[in-house]
Amino acid sequence: MSTRFLHRLLSCASLLAVLAALPAHAQTAGAPGNLDDRFRNQVYHLSPEQKLSDALMSGQDDLILLRHTKLVTVHAGYARNVTSNAPLSPDEPKKDDYGVADAGIEAGTVIAGHVRVYANAGVVSTHYAQYEALNYSAVTAAVGAHAHYAGVDLDVAWSPSAVYSSQNFHHLSLRQARYSAQLSTTLRLGPVYLQPSLHYDRTRAHPADYDNSASGGRLSLVAPIKLKRPVTIYLSGGFEQRFYDHYFSDLLGVDRKDKLRDVALGARWQVTPALEISAQVSYQKNRSTSDVSAYKARGGMVGVTLSRKF
Repeated sequence: MSTRFLHRLLSCASLLAVLAALPAHAQTAGAPGNLDDRFRNQVYHLSPEQKLSDALMSGQDDLILLRHTKLVTVHAGYARNVTSNAPLSPDEPKKDDYGVADAGIEAGTVIAGHVRVYANAGVVSTHYAQYEALNYSAVTAAVGAHAHYAGVDLDVAWSPSAVYSSQNFHHLSLRQARYSAQLSTTLRLGPVYLQPSLHYDRTRAHPADYDNSASGGRLSLVAPIKLKRPVTIYLSGGFEQRFYDHYFSDLLGVDRKDKLRDVALGARWQVTPALEISAQVSYQKNRSTSDVSAYKARGGMVGVTLSRKF
């Protein structure tokens, strides 16, 4: 492992420490429009097919991203989304469109040819066209590792974040530290690839009402299309159960337990080595013991991402 990489990894770790030490003047009640659910779905939604798609578009035949020759990646992106239920409301779904802008940096390297370690940090800003009270911004970071052995991939990560219920990073509404693990494998079925996966995550939050644990699974089909520039199409579906430790128990009088089902169909086009265009349609249905947390939502997205490796 090079001295230069260690210096960059320590720089990322320093940023993580600053993030973890942010002052805890968060709200004592939930931010508008199920902020924690929207942030998790838009930023931390597990997508194992993303890594498989990356591998296929990069021309790798081992289907895992362990052959990085560049240590640092800088990226920036923008996605335009439409949704049938902007606040994820059970009773009053409101259609809206919104933009998500993000930028970040990641440093990573491979150990012994089988384990990739990385650290990253970034910012996200979301703006709704009609319901501006739902706007939020966030500072995110992660330290993690990816290992491949005997056809099985293991991903583990620690991901702290600070979410602000505004676009100017003024009012800190939610602070989280997420610990996650995911197991997956990839099977080739003729021209397509099948990827089943299982995941578990534990989230500690401030306010503590948002502390929760979740487990679930996902099944993804990814098909590469041989054109002048790489294109992949994917279809995926998943389930997840989430248990909250004490979600506003004094107000609700019940323990919050969620069961989320979702399906997504999308495509990615690597226009140039530095430019990618993506599109997706999706459907989500969340059942919950908390009356205010159940929802159904249909969505669509078109996005562009610029990246540069050093």
